[in-house]
Amino acid sequence: MQMNTKSLLRDASNTTFGTFNFLGGRLTIPNRGISLLIPPEAIPRGKIYELYLTVHKKEDVRLPLAGCQTLLSPVVSCGPPGVLLTGPVILSIQHCAEGNLENWSIKLKKQSPQGNWEEILHLGKEIPSNPYYCQLDGQMSHIFTETLGKYTLVGESLNEVMQLEKHLGGKLLDEPKILHFKDSYHNLRLSIHDIQKSLWTSKLLDSYQEIPFYHIWNGCQRNLHCTFTLERYSLSTTELNGKIWVWQVEGEGQSFHIHFNFLKDARQTDFQFMEPINCGTSLAGPCAFKIPYLIRQKICSSLDIPSSRGSDWRMLAYKLKLDRYLNYFASKASPTSVILDLWEAQHFHHGNLNHLAMIMAEMGKQEPMIFVVSEAEC
Repeated sequence: MQMNTKSLLRDASNTTFGTFNFLGGRLTIPNRGISLLIPPEAIPRGKIYELYLTVHKKEDVRLPLAGCQTLLSPVVSCGPPGVLLTGPVILSIQHCAEGNLENWSIKLKKQSPQGNWEEILHLGKEIPSNPYYCQLDGQMSHIFTETLGKYTLVGESLNEVMQLEKHLGGKLLDEPKILHFKDSYHNLRLSIHDIQKSLWTSKLLDSYQEIPFYHIWNGCQRNLHCTFTLERYSLSTTELNGKIWVWQVEGEGQSFHIHFNFLKDARQTDFQFMEPINCGTSLAGPCAFKIPYLIRQKICSSLDIPSSRGSDWRMLAYKLKLDRYLNYFASKASPTSVILDLWEAQHFHHGNLNHLAMIMAEMGKQEPMIFVVSEAEC
């Protein structure tokens, strides 16, 4: 059986296609940090699927956000929806949640066939019956699903101000500072000083900006925002130096230094502001994986069986730092296989088989001896 989906998305940008069978493979949109891993045996034997992976433009998606939620990842589709899978695939998407992830409330959302967005997983509050799982790393999320469709991550941060500014395109120039604010009924005033006028010009009409006292003191205005617009005379200017002065009463304010180097501190633009780049790739069969298929089967056979000494799939998850929620792995016919799938999703470009072999050796297993295989042999 073969399914053709290319005609369904012929005009879609940022889409890549691939044809796969039971040996699996991988679809990748590399410049966007997005990939779909189809593990071996995820597609039923005897069937051939043409699958696609699409990252949607921000303006093309209407995603309702509740309360202080913000979009943490691009909206990504994998499909076609409704295909029969015999195991989970892994959708890997970059996210922009910064800082300690424990300070976030992150949820996975999926669009229903009727077009509604449904919350299908609350990270950190998983239940055994949930068919979805998400492993969150520093900048990447890896979503396990047996249902292809449209997904995204949303979240609420305890540090709302920083996240709001990031969503508006802002960037943190320095560590957050404590600002003293008095119950004096005086409004908060902000001004910028000591900017090199030969290099920069200010677009601010007034000498300062002002935030009403009650907007701050009552705590009812969540989206307080203040912008200073500076324009450099020449693109060769790469540094900005100056001071921000904040006060309520003249003579009792605080000043904060600004120093920013465009060359040193420039980072990749956030995903929501990127232009589409249609450069997806498709790998089918054994070359899509670091671990050779036969060796993978031997490892699974060795570690799936519970060991009284603990040298089984649970120890493998612990040593790979993938033990946040073992119940998901335990619910699968081969827990080891799912753990190895996640390792493949995390380490495709920089995976080190020798490191994996060393972990196996520490567990008292002999399979690592077979890992001495040239990648070209796949």
